[in-house]
Amino acid sequence: MIKPVNRFRKEGRNWVWEFTDLEPTFDDDFEVEAQPETSSYSENDGSYIQRGERWTLAHANYEVRASSTLTPEGEHTYGAENLKQWKAWAEGAPGPGIGEWIECKPAVPKPLAAISFEPGFSTEDKKLYRANARPKIVRLELNGEHAVTMEVPDSPEEFRYAIEGYGKAVKAVRLTFEEVWPGDHFEDLCLRKFRLHVGLDRKPEIRQAR
Repeated sequence: MIKPVNRFRKEGRNWVWEFTDLEPTFDDDFEVEAQPETSSYSENDGSYIQRGERWTLAHANYEVRASSTLTPEGEHTYGAENLKQWKAWAEGAPGPGIGEWIECKPAVPKPLAAISFEPGFSTEDKKLYRANARPKIVRLELNGEHAVTMEVPDSPEEFRYAIEGYGKAVKAVRLTFEEVWPGDHFEDLCLRKFRLHVGLDRKPEIRQAR
């Protein structure tokens, strides 16, 4: 469920909406993304993802920089390079991260099928997820010329956004955070596991794990 943002609560396979004395407005129009069954296969160079009959490669083969970074605390670091791994990037500017940005440049520019990321400091632990600010409204720019606004639900799940209407090879991707879901304990905005999804012409040769 894409819109209305944060109106529905996901319980297993079901979406639940509790309401009383409903008076619908245009803000209550539904926008639903129907997704085919998805399978993923991880390898050293990324993850191969099958959605219906289509295949994509989700990878982190890019250089990345950020507008700011939270100061390290002991062994814990929060640099933008964490986005390529399983750790979190945290911005370090005053306030909840509104106006901050990350920018990556793929090693091999190709058209993108989608981008994805995990909001917050952790998606596995609900308390850690809500502890920090998370993206809510994000401006996505490709090559500095194609821009869209993404609405990110407040949910501890991977957020995926399909790229439509832009088929050029992408040399630069920038996310600018225009609005956030506030954290319960910390003001800084966090993000994890930023991935670029490239469409494949055919099914990849997947090496089975032993």
